[in-house]
Amino acid sequence: MTGEPDHLQVLAFYGEDCRPREIEPLGSAGGFSGARFWRVSTDSGILCLRRWPKENPSTEGLEFIQAVLWYVAREGFTLVPLPLETRRFGGYVRHAGYLWELAPWMPGEADFRQHPTEQKLKAAMVALALFHRAAATFPLPAESLSRSPGICDRLARLKGWMSGDLDRLAAAVEPGLWPEMADRGQRILGLFPMAAGRVLGLLAKSARHQVELEPCIGDIWHDHVLYEGSEVSGLIDFGSMRPGNVAADVARLLGSMAGDDPSLWQAG
Repeated sequence: MTGEPDHLQVLAFYGEDCRPREIEPLGSAGGFSGARFWRVSTDSGILCLRRWPKENPSTEGLEFIQAVLWYVAREGFTLVPLPLETRRFGGYVRHAGYLWELAPWMPGEADFRQHPTEQKLKAAMVALALFHRAAATFPLPAESLSRSPGICDRLARLKGWMSGDLDRLAAAVEPGLWPEMADRGQRILGLFPMAAGRVLGLLAKSARHQVELEPCIGDIWHDHVLYEGSEVSGLIDFGSMRPGNVAADVARLLGSMAGDDPSLWQAG
């Protein structure tokens, strides 16, 4: 395999039914995580090859993600891309300093933003609820009742920004690299002091509560919900999955879909 591109070397770890007839590089596929994707056409169907970024997830994190996906599929939830097994029955490949994963290409389009309807929003919320139901009995290694990890992380991050991290972030916004983004970034950073204190109080209050934990998707928003017509055909991108409270997933998805529309929040 010496001399072949990395993605071809990775595909060689899989069975003959994954042998590529055509490969389309997709780059980041519009995301910002640092992952890279290839659309792979094979005799058995279209597959998605993903190279995870080096920073996230860890080996243990990816194994947790895959274990949850296999678990919810066994519980009857079919709207997730199940990782394919390698020739050695692993769920991923470690190659060239990266973790790689091969899964079926999920049908449909993430077109809620282009064609938003109440029916599609409700379908997304039902799909999320069915995922949570299927994952509810997944055995977590820690206590099922705890402070919300997401709230605690956000509280720590906000305290860091208020203690100097924000100044370093502002200094890193260089107008010459992306003028439009730099202008917007500076305006957003300028608004930070107006909300930071109030948000800090809300987070501190919320962080004191003990909540039920189960596997949560984390980065669930309209770009990660696929549709065929008005029906959800798949959920994608589980790189942020970890134990959490389902309210965080609900708020994340509704916030991206409903925005500031109270009627859509109520419908969701």
